[in-house]
This record gives sequence, C-alpha cells and structure tokens, in this order.
Amino acid sequence: MAMTADPEVAAQDDLLVFPTKAGGTEQLTYGGKTQTQLKAMCRDYGLPISGNKSVLKNRLQQFSEKFVNDPASCHLTPANRRKHKGPRDDTKKTKVKISATRRAAIIDTERVTERSKDTRTAEEKKNLILWADRTVARLPFKPRKSKNTAQSADQHLHFRMQTIENQLAAISAVALANHQPSSLPSNWDSARSGQVFPVDYMAYDYADNSLNLSEGPYMGNLTLDIPNIPNTFTWLDGCQVPAGSYDPSAALVDMLPAADVPVSMTSLVPAMATVPVPVPALAFSIPNSQLQDTDKPGKAVKATTRTIILGDNTTITISTDEARKLALPAISFAEDIERLNQMWDDTSSHWKNNSVMRISDRAIALIHWPKIFKKTGVWSAHKSNWTEWKFVVERYRQGTPEEFWATFKSEDGEKMPYTAICAKLRKDRKNANAQLAAQAREEYGDDFEAKFSYRNTKTNTRVVKYSASSIAKEYKRLQGIN
Repeated sequence: MAMTADPEVAAQDDLLVFPTKAGGTEQLTYGGKTQTQLKAMCRDYGLPISGNKSVLKNRLQQFSEKFVNDPASCHLTPANRRKHKGPRDDTKKTKVKISATRRAAIIDTERVTERSKDTRTAEEKKNLILWADRTVARLPFKPRKSKNTAQSADQHLHFRMQTIENQLAAISAVALANHQPSSLPSNWDSARSGQVFPVDYMAYDYADNSLNLSEGPYMGNLTLDIPNIPNTFTWLDGCQVPAGSYDPSAALVDMLPAADVPVSMTSLVPAMATVPVPVPALAFSIPNSQLQDTDKPGKAVKATTRTIILGDNTTITISTDEARKLALPAISFAEDIERLNQMWDDTSSHWKNNSVMRISDRAIALIHWPKIFKKTGVWSAHKSNWTEWKFVVERYRQGTPEEFWATFKSEDGEKMPYTAICAKLRKDRKNANAQLAAQAREEYGDDFEAKFSYRNTKTNTRVVKYSASSIAKEYKRLQGIN
C-alpha cells in the first residue's frame, strides 16, 4: 500500500495517520475532541473504547504508529468471527425442555390428526344407538335426594339439643340463685371460692327423668322435662353427696367473694347454652385475679392494657390499641448522643423530663418503650434503633463524655460518626462474648454441656448452646454478672 503522507509532517500539530476503508490514508488529530468523539474514532478503527481521554489518545497514537511502521497489519475489513458453514437447510435445533417432552407424551401430539368428517357407516351408527338404549335401560336416571328430608332431620336434632342446653342453663341459674354455703360438703376446700366451673365439668349418676323447679324464687311455675337427673353428685375432688340429699343449688362453688366486679348471668352458664332461658340476670362479685375464661377453665383472660411506672412512681396505663396509635416523630441521635443520654431513663440524674414520646402529657423515657410496644405489632419497627441506643448509652455512661469521645475518635482526631460508633460497639461485644464463652468452657469443663444446654420441646432432646452470645449470657446469669 502506497503512503501519501509523510510521518514527520503528520506528527506536527497532533496529526496522526490512519488507514481508510478504501485502502488509502488520512490525517486526523485528536486535539480538542471530547471523550465521546475519541470513542467514536476508536470504534471506527476497531479499537477498544474503554478508558478515559488519556487512555483513548494513547490507544489512537499507538495504532497510528503501528500503521505507519507496518501498514499491512492494520486494515479496516471486519475479521471473520466464525467459520462459514453455508446456508442452513433446516431450522436450528435446540434442546427441548423436559416439560415440553412430558406434555407431548401425555397429549400425544405426534399422531396424525383425524379428519373432522364423520366417516362411520350407517351400521356403526345404528349399533351405537342400540348400545345407548341398553345402557339407559340398565342404568336409569335417579334424581338427587331432596335436601328437605335431611334438613328436617337436622332441624329436629338441633331443636332437641337446644332444649337440653336450655334445661342445663336453667339448672345453673337455679343453682346460683338458691345457693347456700351450708349445703357444701364438709371436706370442701374454701380456697376454691371465687372460681367458676361450668355444669358440664361435673360428674353425675343418672336415674330420674324429671325435675320440678317451681319453687325457685326466679323461675315461677316451671317444670323441666330432663332425660336424666343425677341420683348422686360427685364433686371435683371426689367427695360424693348421698342419694336423696342432692340439692341443685349446691351445684356450683361459692360465688360471693369480697371484690366488686359484676359478672352477668350469661357469662356463668355453660358455653353450649346458645339461647339463654328467660331468667333475670344475676349479679355476683368475683376477684379480678380469679376471673376465668369459661371456654377454657383455669386460663386467665389476656390483658389488653399495659402499665408503666415512671421515675416518680406515677403509674400510666394505656390500652394496646392506644399503644399502636402512638405517633412518634422521625428521630435520630446521630448528632447528639448527650440528648439520647438525657432521654434514656427517668431514674438517673441525667433525666431532664423531656422525651420524644408523651402520654397523658407526661414525658416517657426511652427505656419504657419495650413495655409499651411489645405484642402490639409495631415493636419490630422500633426494636433495632432502641437496641442500638441502649448499648450506646451504656458505653457513654461508663465514664465521662470526654473519655467516651477520646475512645471513639477517627484517625484525624475528629469524633466518630454514629454508625461507626455502633459498629465498633458491636465488634467489642462480639469479642467480649467470645472471651466469656471460652472462659465458660474452660471453667466448667465436663459440666459445660449440662450447664449450657436447653431442652428442645419438639424433639424432647437436650441441645447444647453453641453461639458465643448465648453462652456469654448464660455465664453471666450463673455468675451473677449484670
């Protein structure tokens, strides 16, 4: 290839010699071009386009020098990327998915599609009709059973059960109304006073089939037809009342403790009595601590409020719904750890009676947050930040603020940012837990597995603790370390 430009002339004013697609040469300069323009030049000559302007200029300069020294090695025709195989005779074959293979095996799409035209003979059609007639004669149509019959039987059973339930409710009502403490057995434990046991938790011997309740003070003239009435009554502790001395009014324990918490009649009848009998409501007094769930005897009713005690011994009680609706501002103590120290608790000298949360116009210290937000569905939104605050305050109070910032400072002598402080505290806790875990293993020796293990209730096996944090926590508990 003949050269039409002198390299020495091309070197002047950043002029470079480049080949053209027609086989000639051209002189170009990269001076004053932007990075985008330099990339376009590299792309035209088949050069990589990565790098900054300096790299691109060096790449173009090296290519130009290579072209001047060896023009044959620099051409702009595209290189063959793969061997030429000629035109394809069929479509490109790809691996068939397993799902497609299974579908073809099930649907059988490879078979020849039958014609839609009916090709059956008249004899075949006649035989098919005869077969259908024989089948109908052998298996005649049977309409589905009417639902009214089943419904009437169900309704009869429902009414019968409803009558029994109402009768049991009436017995309970009379027992509560006519109850006399003197009718209790002599060996009855008075400590059971104030507890409610539904009638269906009592044991009976069945004999008679009617009970006249006409003398009840609230029932009027009412006779209940009950299938079986107990001949002897057995108390929960095994004590029996002899036959003939059974008194329905003694069927429940004493319901007259001192506390004044009104309970309606409907809360004392068995849970199965869905339709209460027309008896005036009877009021009794039951202590709060002994109020039971009638569906599950012995299980206390879950509290729907939470109570916190402030530093001045003031008690504040809020409901769970109120705790969920507490509006807290977006707060960060990253720039003011001293303010966090002042808001943390209300029993230390650092408390300034100021906090981001106020309930009943009282400032609530941050240390009370778990009691307020746990089991409300919103604690997870505050738990992470609250935990970091706790560790920061604990470390901040181990000395003076000057000592704290002397420990937590960067290489240039400035105060560490809040995120770096939390990270360093986590690292220190991890190292301390690892040291305590190693100390516990060495100190307890063969007794380590017995002391640092727990029972898995699902598999009923003993599981030895392995994480350093759980081992350190248990070691502190055993050693009485706060």
